[in-house]
Amino acid sequence: MSCIFKVFAILINIIALTQMTLHESMAAEQSIEDNLAKDAAVVKACLDFVDAKTEDETAQKQKEAENESPGTLVPYAAKGEQKTGPEAYLEAAAQSKPHFAYENCIGIVSDACLETDDAQTTYGMMDCFGREYEVWDARLNTSYREQTDISSKKPEDETTAKHLRKVQTAWIPWRDATCEVLYTNGIPLYGSQSKIEGAYCQMMLTARQALWMEGKTIISFDQ
Repeated sequence: MSCIFKVFAILINIIALTQMTLHESMAAEQSIEDNLAKDAAVVKACLDFVDAKTEDETAQKQKEAENESPGTLVPYAAKGEQKTGPEAYLEAAAQSKPHFAYENCIGIVSDACLETDDAQTTYGMMDCFGREYEVWDARLNTSYREQTDISSKKPEDETTAKHLRKVQTAWIPWRDATCEVLYTNGIPLYGSQSKIEGAYCQMMLTARQALWMEGKTIISFDQ
């Protein structure tokens, strides 16, 4: 009888441990989901802020253009400080670009994460970049599905969907190959530094692709 009780006690302990492990696993999964939702909200808030600022800047430039008299000189030209060469080109380019760019939102989650005590190790830093990667990857996948789903679109949109599928199919191996071997001053990175830079590379390229897929950035050859 004592052996039966011992076996029964062992079974009870096994069941209890199994249930405890299951609960811990579920709690961990819930925590990951909660963190992903919070991180996604942070990224969305940043992009929404850029949306609002971009609209404000566009409206301001339109108002200035409407109020500007023909032949008005730009400030530095009016003062006799006309600049030429690279300096003039770069200043003009800076003035033509928005002050708030969508790409500036890349890193808003990982940068804050890197300031924590948990991020002072190789895997801690990789986890910070991985957290933000998950947000951008989810946005990319959502946008890709929406852009390539032609069931609710016009027949002519199939050409665009086909093009996006072709681009995305080629982009994934390109990203992975690019982030697999990284260099500093022409020298391949190895060890922990390569792991950290690899995680950062995956986050950065995925974020840029997500912004492009969402139409927030464009590939253009216009001057």
